Amino acid sequence: MAIIPKSRRNITIFYLVIGFAILASLKLSQVSYQISSIMESALSSKGGNTEVIILLGAPIFIIFWLYIVFVKKEYLKALFLQIIIFPITFKARAVFAINAFVDSADFIQKVSITTFLIMILFSILLSKGKINRPKNTSWRLFERILLLYAVTLTITQLFNHSLFSAIWLSIGGIWQYIFIYYILSSLVTSYSKLQSLFKSMLGFVFVNMLMRVFSEQQIFMQKLSDEFIRIGGGSMGPAVSYGGYLCIMITITLFLYRSNFKRYYLILLVLLFIELLNTFTRGAFLALIFLGLLVLWKNERKYFLQIFSVAIIIIMATGNVIWQYFSFRGLALNAKIFELSNVMVRVDLIETYFNEYFNMSLIGNGIGRFTMIPNLYNIPIPAHNILMALFDQAGIIVLILFVILFSHSLFLNIRISRQRYEKDLSTLAVFLIIALIQWFFFANTTSTYLNIYYPYEASSIFWIILFCAPIIQTISLARNSKSDSHIGNNIQLPIIIDDSTSRSN
Repeated sequence: MAIIPKSRRNITIFYLVIGFAILASLKLSQVSYQISSIMESALSSKGGNTEVIILLGAPIFIIFWLYIVFVKKEYLKALFLQIIIFPITFKARAVFAINAFVDSADFIQKVSITTFLIMILFSILLSKGKINRPKNTSWRLFERILLLYAVTLTITQLFNHSLFSAIWLSIGGIWQYIFIYYILSSLVTSYSKLQSLFKSMLGFVFVNMLMRVFSEQQIFMQKLSDEFIRIGGGSMGPAVSYGGYLCIMITITLFLYRSNFKRYYLILLVLLFIELLNTFTRGAFLALIFLGLLVLWKNERKYFLQIFSVAIIIIMATGNVIWQYFSFRGLALNAKIFELSNVMVRVDLIETYFNEYFNMSLIGNGIGRFTMIPNLYNIPIPAHNILMALFDQAGIIVLILFVILFSHSLFLNIRISRQRYEKDLSTLAVFLIIALIQWFFFANTTSTYLNIYYPYEASSIFWIILFCAPIIQTISLARNSKSDSHIGNNIQLPIIIDDSTSRSN
């Protein structure tokens, strides 16, 4: 069922195009000045040549994307390409972006060209009547919770920010992901397309990795006396956020290998693991332990043993490096988890927040306006917990809706994983469960946020994983309906003879 009647589509697309044109005209007047200043600063910094090349190359990729959309009209390929070039469009934010919010420390939250491309693709599909709303009841319930969450989040920001900031923070923080949700649910209609979606996400991480290496001019993290210098995360945020999403992508790569058994996935796994070590993020590294949940599913136990065997080989081959990593970060085997200094800092942050700063609020303080809490070293920092951060910025209602939304997706995946038929979909659901649990773990033990401070491109990984459950159910229903139709077409109905006619003859 189309989301908007045909009579209204042309009007809708007209106003959207006009809106984009106005935004573009407002920004283009600043572009020439920005390009010159950015190039000057880039060339004077480490890896500056690479930064300039990326900046100049970004328009080429964007033009190619527009060609696929408007000329080739291959909308799904355009979506996959856009995900792959997330790191490039992220870089382009330096030239073309909306400054949605500036905090007291002069941090600027930008809505980049990535968001505008998503809006363009959604608008085109909407105008052509290709945005569909399946009749799947689970899908509909998920959709309603998602929309209620987005509307409530937007309303809370209207009370805390100027109209301009509230709108753009809401678009960047949630509405662009809703657009992605409708695009995915309309175009990703088969298991093979789901696999292609995950491959595009791997492409995103790989391109980001290459850009990081060339920009920072280092493959591995550097050690300076007793301290390791973490790598940057580029379009996937700082190291703590980057490490968490790398953990999720390791799980997704394992699923792709589980489905295809292609050797290049093993190479990618090694690269992702090395990059994870480079982030120097304990929470993300510990999140890998949740892969052990595979033993809960009978069909996956054999596969878990294979993973475990490979992991042992890798650890034996790189044992010295990994041991140094663990030892330096305070995770030696004889250490107790609550004796770790960083863990105690996070526990103290939560305790201090609830004892001294907690205030039951319906609207929160506004996105980006964190309650700063003095840690054990008397340094004011926000709470390193996604749930506390969401409550702090948007209030209790938004927090409750988010927990319901997350739980709904998780339980949908659990239900799908228990299906004995359609093993491909049930196997995928198992890995999605693990990925969601991994995200929840590292997001509540690090400073990862969904709405502020971290690139929206990185948050898209979480939202896409969250959206997969209702999409899988739609694919399953489509399969069943095709099967029923096929059976029905092959049934030969008996010829019924009218008894009265036969008697009269």
